[in-house]
Amino acid sequence: MAGLILAVGAVVAFRLVRLDLSPPGFYADEASIGYNAFSILRTGRDEHGRLFPLYFEAFGEFKNPIFIYAAVPAVAMLGPQPVALRTVAAVFGLGVCILVALGVLILTADRRWAVAGFVIAGLIPWLVLPGRVAFEAISLPFFLMLGWLFWIRAIEKGGWIWFILSGLAHAFAFYAYSTGRAVAPLHLIILVLTFRGHGPAGWVRAGAAAAFVVALLPALIWSMANPGSLGSRFADVSVLSEAGPFRAGIRFVLNLIRYVSPGFLFTDGDPILRHHSGTGGVLYLFLIPGLVFGILSAIRRGSDPRLRSIFYICLLFPLVPSLTHRSFHLLRSIHAAPFFVLLAVIGSRELFSGRAGEERAPGGKPAWLLVLVLASAGLEAPTYVYELFKKYPARAEIFFQAHVGEVIEAVRAGHDGPIYYDPTVFRDESGKSNRPEIHFLFWGGLDPETYHEGGIEEFDIRRWTRGTVVDPGSRVILGEGREEAEWSLTGSFPLAKGTGRQARIYQVPQE
Repeated sequence: MAGLILAVGAVVAFRLVRLDLSPPGFYADEASIGYNAFSILRTGRDEHGRLFPLYFEAFGEFKNPIFIYAAVPAVAMLGPQPVALRTVAAVFGLGVCILVALGVLILTADRRWAVAGFVIAGLIPWLVLPGRVAFEAISLPFFLMLGWLFWIRAIEKGGWIWFILSGLAHAFAFYAYSTGRAVAPLHLIILVLTFRGHGPAGWVRAGAAAAFVVALLPALIWSMANPGSLGSRFADVSVLSEAGPFRAGIRFVLNLIRYVSPGFLFTDGDPILRHHSGTGGVLYLFLIPGLVFGILSAIRRGSDPRLRSIFYICLLFPLVPSLTHRSFHLLRSIHAAPFFVLLAVIGSRELFSGRAGEERAPGGKPAWLLVLVLASAGLEAPTYVYELFKKYPARAEIFFQAHVGEVIEAVRAGHDGPIYYDPTVFRDESGKSNRPEIHFLFWGGLDPETYHEGGIEEFDIRRWTRGTVVDPGSRVILGEGREEAEWSLTGSFPLAKGTGRQARIYQVPQE
């Protein structure tokens, strides 16, 4: 028992420590989510002045509400700072681990394997970084797992209230992340079809569909009032946005293949370092035997709809992310992560322990395979953790606009006059500047009401380009190659290791 508690404690600590350092910096999307939560806390309005909106406009699209509203209490306690927002992600991530453990416990009635599920979910790359970054995505697998557990409870106990709770949980998944708008109804359909002939009568389980539909009415009303708002992002990233129907169909099929390829799952993962550390795939190699036996168990135990539902969810997971033009996208496929863990743990138990009252896997207990799996786990997981804290932060600096917060704090320190900023200072790895003003709003904790009334200029913060006439006594943030000999250099900050990029702060003399 002590060992199990120690393992759980180690995973909890791993998920909560150094949230401000790994990943480094604080990306523009995180700052936007954080400032919207801060604005809701202070005024009840988003950054654009809308009263308690259902969706939050930012970067030309609309962000989902679950994570932002969940972040409000954290911002109230800790203020607008990275640790506050990333702690919310960490809590959702640990929540996924707990729900996976409960799922294993329901399927096996074995606490040891439930703890194994918790530990694996806490360590797989598919869930680690999303649980350390203030993005909405991590809330999606939480509500999908919750909906699945409520459904299993409803089937076993026969209470209509559990079906309603399952429908509501799937509705929350719809509001959690953009892919959830397609994934949540897909999961409900899988559950309805898989559990036909099991549990209560059809009219009882119709409560799940009714609750789901009713909970979506606010989204329908919002969409009617804001035409195109919920589909604008998909229109930009859809496979149809770059090609005609035939080529889009080819791209879709290729995406399907890539998402189930060993490259994405086990060796390479997502190349974007905001999503993935760059070490290995989204799953560990040591999970392969468990996944294989999990699939075989689902086929062999065809009468168990619980296991079949997990299998179908894993089988169909690429459908939604494959509709977008970039494959290998960890966040758009994150909905499958906890179900892959369930499948791997159940398969591992079948392989190494056997089920109660039944013989072990064919050929007896494969001791050599157990040693191989444990050795691989003992190598892969510690290597990933080491890389995440020791090497990944330096590699990922440009992906998270690292040190921008330090620059803003330095330029504002002891200065009440105008501030000018060079947009190139705020570029990410793609060369985009990503709304520099959102960084000033978040890092400065600038008053939302003032911003609603007059924008960032109300704080005497202005954009600088070559030829801009600056006020005497102002401070200016410039990127590399934009020195001004007539101004006094007061500070220099490296922006991303290995890139040579710097931000320089200048003091403009008084006339």
